[in-house]
Amino acid sequence: MTGEAIFNLAHAGEEIAQEEMTVFLFNVAKGIFNLAYAFDPECIVIGGGVSQAEWLIPELEKELQKMLNKFRIAPFLPVIKACQYRNDANLVGAAVDFQQTFKAKVSD
Repeated sequence: MTGEAIFNLAHAGEEIAQEEMTVFLFNVAKGIFNLAYAFDPECIVIGGGVSQAEWLIPELEKELQKMLNKFRIAPFLPVIKACQYRNDANLVGAAVDFQQTFKAKVSD
């Protein structure tokens, strides 16, 4: 199954899909939480297909707040937002990398 299908089932009330969505949100939030404390970024930008889901960022923010409440360490988190190119972020990144690599080789 695709992630989109699982999320659709979760929003439709399917119990196993809801459990998997909860695990997904917890793990992504845990990664953001760890990045925030390791690097102190002002912003974390999410791309890819999941970034198109309007529910994602509010749900991640709720999960992060639970973590802050539990661990009681410095209460700061970066702004979390979807990247400009959303599902095409990987393609744009690959194109930019290719262009930069190609220019570097041509100028050598």
